[in-house]
Amino acid sequence: MGNRKSLGRLITKYAILEIVYTFFVFLFFLISITLLIRKGYIYPANYAEMNISKVEESLKNPDFNPKNIPYYFDYKYTKNGEVLANTIDTKYKNYVEQTEKTGFTNTNLPFNNKYFKKLARDDKTLILAYQISPILASERAYNKVKNVELLYISLAFIIWILGFTLLIRKSIKIIKNEIEKISKTNQQIKNMDLDFKSEDSKYTEIAGVLDSLDAMAIDLKKSLHDQWQIEQRQKNLIESITHDIRTPITLIKGNTELLKEEGNPDQLEYINDIETGIDRLNIYIEKLTNFSKNIANNPQKVDENAINYWINIAKSICKNANINLIVTKSEPSTIKLDREQIAVAIQNIIVNSTEHSPKNSNIYLTFENQKNYFQIIIKDQGPGFKKEIFDKIPQKNLTTKTDKIKHGMGLVMVDEILKSNKGRLNLGNYQKDSKSGAIVKIIFYK
Repeated sequence: MGNRKSLGRLITKYAILEIVYTFFVFLFFLISITLLIRKGYIYPANYAEMNISKVEESLKNPDFNPKNIPYYFDYKYTKNGEVLANTIDTKYKNYVEQTEKTGFTNTNLPFNNKYFKKLARDDKTLILAYQISPILASERAYNKVKNVELLYISLAFIIWILGFTLLIRKSIKIIKNEIEKISKTNQQIKNMDLDFKSEDSKYTEIAGVLDSLDAMAIDLKKSLHDQWQIEQRQKNLIESITHDIRTPITLIKGNTELLKEEGNPDQLEYINDIETGIDRLNIYIEKLTNFSKNIANNPQKVDENAINYWINIAKSICKNANINLIVTKSEPSTIKLDREQIAVAIQNIIVNSTEHSPKNSNIYLTFENQKNYFQIIIKDQGPGFKKEIFDKIPQKNLTTKTDKIKHGMGLVMVDEILKSNKGRLNLGNYQKDSKSGAIVKIIFYK
């Protein structure tokens, strides 16, 4: 919009208003005190000093009475060395004594300065104390407010500060209202309420921020729409795949049951392995079918059934690779983990170990429960991990295979699974006596 202004201009405007307001307050009180002096409500600042000569003249009278001294003087009256009257505050004692010696002195204060003057006639001595400042013409009023100058300045300051506060509050209110527009828009974006009505501002800087937030909301809305479309396509693709893959699995399962009914003892063990694999395929298909519901973990206590489930998966993989699986320890734990996710992690590591281990060698599997953690240890008798593996873990597409086009997510997938179960992957090599190979530790802290 063409009529937008700058926040700097707003601040400058109120700064000028403050200066103008200060000038008018000063001018108003200056004119006011001048009028009060002219009208006789207030005596000018030098009024007391101008009337000292009248007091001195009255001191010559034999029947001089200090009570006739004007009310705006304090005094100490001495006759024949005897103090007959003293209205000067005792805190000025030293100044009075100094005046008696020198005839004149003052307190030399930057504000509210007090003057002392000595008057003498025959056997009479009079010390006058007064101020050079405006004096209230009413004695009664003067007795209540002796320093009208201080009162006047204080009153002027109070009126000035009230006006100053009002101007500041006005400017703050304007800026606050503009900032609230930004805050409101930001909160609507935060709450994903992206169909909000755009705010407008007559200040350039605020309008720029609001325009940026509006553009962000539009981009975010488009991004969310695109993401939703992608998720819908993924969902349709998963439903299609799971539907198509169930048919061959059902066929395999049916044929496996027929083979099992024939009762060939030599084939029975292999058939059981096939059934175990089919059951696991069905579990994965179920996870795909309910993909959106299975993002979160499904933690269960690591009991004997869970450990036996993991051992059977490892045995099946090792047997197909002609490798011996040796379970060194199988301790259950009170820790809760997602059984299927940990099964995928173990499966990936065992497959990787079998592919790098010689035939008829051993893979050692350990489930160990400690006070502060539960760990799964897998050791093979292969060549061990190369140095580049330790340098790259856990980079995406990391693989221990040479064919990186067909492979590449094994260790990364395991690492992600462990993180979602608050676990940690530890890779290493070992050498003990004549045995050596790779060692993988999966550690879950309690």
